[in-house]
Amino acid sequence: MLYPEKLQPCFKDIDLMAEGLVTIKEAGKFLGISRTKVYDLLALEELPHVKIDRVSRIPKVALKILALKG
Repeated sequence: MLYPEKLQPCFKDIDLMAEGLVTIKEAGKFLGISRTKVYDLLALEELPHVKIDRVSRIPKVALKILALKG
C-alpha cells in the first residue's frame, strides 16, 4: 500500500514504482538533506512511501518530482 493514501496532485497519474524504491538514507543523500528531514517530509505527507514490514521505502520518481518542485 502506498502512503499517504491521498497523494498530492504532483504525484497523481504517475507510475511511482517505475524506477524502484530507495531507503530513507538514500533519499536523504539524493535530496541533500538529513534522514531526520526525510522522516519529517513523510510525516507531513510531502513524500509518498511504501512500508515493507515496518521499514519505509520511497519511490525514486517521487524524489525526482520533489526535487523539481524545489
